[in-house]
Amino acid sequence: MTVRRLLYLVVAVVAALFVVWLVLFLTRGDTSSATGSDPYPDHAEGVAFVDEAVVYDDLGRMAATANVVVRGTVTEVAPGATHQYTPEQSVADETDRVLTVRVDEVVANGARGAPAVGTSIRIVEGWWSEGIGYETEGMPWSEVGQEGYFFLAKDSGPSGGYTYVGTTGRALLTDEGAEVSGDHHGDGPWDGTVGGKLVDSRAQAGADAHRAPSVADLRSRVLAAADLARRGVAKPMTLPNPAQPND
Repeated sequence: MTVRRLLYLVVAVVAALFVVWLVLFLTRGDTSSATGSDPYPDHAEGVAFVDEAVVYDDLGRMAATANVVVRGTVTEVAPGATHQYTPEQSVADETDRVLTVRVDEVVANGARGAPAVGTSIRIVEGWWSEGIGYETEGMPWSEVGQEGYFFLAKDSGPSGGYTYVGTTGRALLTDEGAEVSGDHHGDGPWDGTVGGKLVDSRAQAGADAHRAPSVADLRSRVLAAADLARRGVAKPMTLPNPAQPND
């Protein structure tokens, strides 16, 4: 074989290998968070179903149980503490999803020995594990820019912030009205709720009975509940203090 023919053969082999690589590259598929390459995706794909440790039948009692109740706006979402488990527990590590909320108004403070509230507050809401985001049933993830009322308990874990007093401990304020969290069966603290939409106290029976209330209507309910808690008319419920995972 001449040198020229050998060079032609080498060039042909290299060209063929390049074509194979190009085909594999173009058909490699999506390598985004769906494959777990992003450890902290922006949207939850998993839902955690929980048994409520405390079930509130009255908004005043929920306000009395909370360390603090604030109206605020979500300004940041970031990973928080990572909880590590032993191999015997057969649970993957979990990283807290932590909201930073600008405090626009302190509605209630001082119940259950609450510390002073600053200009912002940190709230654990959901978590990430193995590249998948998890939310609690009835509480979709809050997003940056959303405003709401937050009923909070001091977190005994490593976050140094707060958690919700329960899955009913949040009410987001939207253009359509107020959207409350939790699983509602007509006997929760948000009286007259249907599918997370608070029924307007002024609504009549019929089609209007399932519309969301105005922000003013929700505000009046929250302030009334906070007043009952402050005057001791509404009594707090006992929140459990579960053992923390191996941090």
